[in-house]
Amino acid sequence: MACRPNSEDLNKEIGERLRELRLRSGMTQQELGAAIGVSYVQIQKYENGKNRIAVSTLIVICQALNSGPMDFIGRYFETGKLRTAVNHQLKLRCRRIAP
Repeated sequence: MACRPNSEDLNKEIGERLRELRLRSGMTQQELGAAIGVSYVQIQKYENGKNRIAVSTLIVICQALNSGPMDFIGRYFETGKLRTAVNHQLKLRCRRIAP
């Protein structure tokens, strides 16, 4: 059985993934913050793992970065075709609930 990561490690890993996806999208911390309604300081805290990202915030971040939740947490679940299919379905659902 795999070792269960602690919440502090998860926050750091998800924050690192946020930074990677933000940079890949060409956005600054200020731009992402403006897109989701928080300050760039809050984005810094998310990226450094200092603050936990709520699911509702993760959905808004995914919409701003044109990504899906599995891009952040997928490594903790199935890989391959199942992961791709799940990610696609989550992206579709996120679009449906967008304001």
